[in-house]
Amino acid sequence: MKKTNQFMGQLFLCILFFSLANFSTAQQSTTKTVTLTVNTELVTASNTDQTCNFGQAFDTANRDFTIFANVGDHIVWDAFSSSNPEEDEVKIISIIHEGGTNLFGLSALVDSAQNPGVVVGTITAGKADDIQKYNVVFQVFRKREFKGTYTIDPKIQVQN
Repeated sequence: MKKTNQFMGQLFLCILFFSLANFSTAQQSTTKTVTLTVNTELVTASNTDQTCNFGQAFDTANRDFTIFANVGDHIVWDAFSSSNPEEDEVKIISIIHEGGTNLFGLSALVDSAQNPGVVVGTITAGKADDIQKYNVVFQVFRKREFKGTYTIDPKIQVQN
């Protein structure tokens, strides 16, 4: 009986050790906010690279802008006017899967009645270095009047 109790104790300690080791190395999910800045006075369908950006370096095109994230991370897309933030409005209306690994498991993410103009998604799939190309579809309102709907196509890459 003593050997059985000793064995059970050792087994319990091994299970506890491996559980704690896995818990301590597990990735915590984070929330990453991606903010699109739009010059609402000048934006057109043909000049989004010159009038819109995600805060990247000037020589990085929007199509090359990459968010680095992990499975389980929450991504929030929002936007604002850089030229007239008091009177103009930019609304992200959808994030549409374009190609590569579908990291969100959905063909499209959309804004909601609770959060109009903001889109939220959680990465549910993918492994290290997987890339998803997607379209950010957004609307611009100048002094409360609809100016147009535009699209930019950045990407997301899984880190690990």
